[in-house]
Amino acid sequence: MSQKNAISVSGDQVILSARIVDTQNSRGIEGLLVEVFDKDFIGKDDYLGSAITQQEGLFELHFKQSAFSDFSMDKRPDLYFKISHQNELLLNTREHPIQNADEKTPDILVTVTSPDERKTAAKLSGATMGWEKVADVAQYKGADWKNEVRRAANVTMEEAKKIADADPTITYFILLREPMFLEGKAGPNGYTEKGQFNPRDAVFFSGKPSYGSAPQADAYEKRKITWEKKENSAQYKGADWSNEIFRMNNLTPSMAIEIAENNPSITYFFICHDTMWLEGKEGPGGWSEKGHFHDGDVVFFSGKPRYGGAPQANAFEKTATPLWV
Repeated sequence: MSQKNAISVSGDQVILSARIVDTQNSRGIEGLLVEVFDKDFIGKDDYLGSAITQQEGLFELHFKQSAFSDFSMDKRPDLYFKISHQNELLLNTREHPIQNADEKTPDILVTVTSPDERKTAAKLSGATMGWEKVADVAQYKGADWKNEVRRAANVTMEEAKKIADADPTITYFILLREPMFLEGKAGPNGYTEKGQFNPRDAVFFSGKPSYGSAPQADAYEKRKITWEKKENSAQYKGADWSNEIFRMNNLTPSMAIEIAENNPSITYFFICHDTMWLEGKEGPGGWSEKGHFHDGDVVFFSGKPRYGGAPQANAFEKTATPLWV
């Protein structure tokens, strides 16, 4: 469908053409339901019909002048739109109608936060839960173990996580990789024996941990995971890219966040919304070519980011906060 005049009239027939684009990047959004109304200041608003946006966010609607001409003076409609996706209302422009729309009305362009951006914003404003590994530690044998919730034998890491997820009081656990004995100590300020632990034994705790060094075990802490958006940013082309994990194509921000949440090694990524070329440089202290990136290309990294300005991309940075903070 190609863009036409906003309003064209032939006899009693009115043809409305408009375009719906993403607030963030001005790209047309396909697959949205657009309901069109004539706002009346007396009586009920007139429903003129609905359409689905096509490529580039364009839609076209045919209706009759008699659909809105309730009064002899009502010759031109005051148009407004209700835009929705999968029964979720994205925008209602009733308070800002296009008044007295006719063939002189300029092109109609409506900006709306896309469904994908809304999902991303929901993720960013809320938090998911995840488990962060702390290697080679266990609850210190001399600590107060009154916050121990339970123990389990012969469990995998995933089974231990499921046990912990099912009990909201559990904030961390230790999982044994090798046999470990935590002995007792007699006398003043002593501590009781914590026992003999075997590989795949798990001990679950509430509250804040008190770790001691333990090469036989790892701890896993339940943390709130959020993703902070860094607009107009990407990994600097001259930085050390050895912390790149992998690349993917044709992703949305919410899809990239889901992938990153399922890979604990990923701490940040950038996603392109326009074409970007990171060229190479010759000579001492130079950098190698990083490649040609397109809309929807994502590069995932571990470790600490080193950003450079990039109006063609946004970065998303992971924050994992322990529940006791």
